[in-house]
Amino acid sequence: MTKQEIVNSYINELKNNITRLQQDEQNDILEFYREFILDSDMNSENEIISELGTPKKLARKILADHSVTVEDDSANTKEEKQPKKENQMKTIWIIIIGLFAIPAAIPVAFALLGIVFGLFMAVFGIFLGFFGTIFGLVIGGIVLMGIAIATLFGSLPVGMLYLGIGIILTTIGLMLVPAAYYLIKILIDGITMFVRWVGRKFFNKQYYQSKEEK
Repeated sequence: MTKQEIVNSYINELKNNITRLQQDEQNDILEFYREFILDSDMNSENEIISELGTPKKLARKILADHSVTVEDDSANTKEEKQPKKENQMKTIWIIIIGLFAIPAAIPVAFALLGIVFGLFMAVFGIFLGFFGTIFGLVIGGIVLMGIAIATLFGSLPVGMLYLGIGIILTTIGLMLVPAAYYLIKILIDGITMFVRWVGRKFFNKQYYQSKEEK
C-alpha cells in the first residue's frame, strides 16, 4: 500500500469514530490529521499508530478534548444556555473514556470513575430522600383532608383543623418538588464541572484541532 492509501484508511476509520461531532468540525479535524500524517515521516500504519494511537483511541481523545474545549469556549463567550442532563452524562463518560486512552492518565481515569460513581450514588440518595419526604407529605396531607371532610359533619372545629393541616402538608410537599429539582441539577452540574476540570489537565486542544488552530 502507498502512504496515501494508508493515510486514507486511517482517516476513514477515524471519521467513523467521531460522528458525534458536527460535520464541519469533523472535516476540520480529519483534514488536520490527514495533512499532519502526510507531512510527517510516518510511512506505515504501525508508525502512525505508534505516534497517534489507533483511530479509535485517537477518536476518544478528540471527543474528550472537544467536551472540555466546548465548555471553555462557552465560558469565554458567556453563553447562558446549559447542556441537557443527558448531554452532561455523555460528556462525563466521554472524558473518562478519553482518559483511559492516554496511558499516563489511566490511574487518574480509574480514580475519577470511582469518585464520579460515589458522587452519583450520593445524588441518588438525596433524590430518594426528597422523594420519600415529598411523597409522605403529599399523601399525609391528602389523607388528613379526607379525614377532615368526614369529620366536618361531626365536629366543625376539628374538621377545619385537619383540613388546614392537610392543606399545609400538601403545599409543603409540592413546594419541595422544584427545590429538589434545582438541588439535584446543581449537584449534577457540579459533578460535570469537576470532571471537565480534571479533563482540562490532560486535554486542552491537544487532540481536538483544526488546520487553522495548528
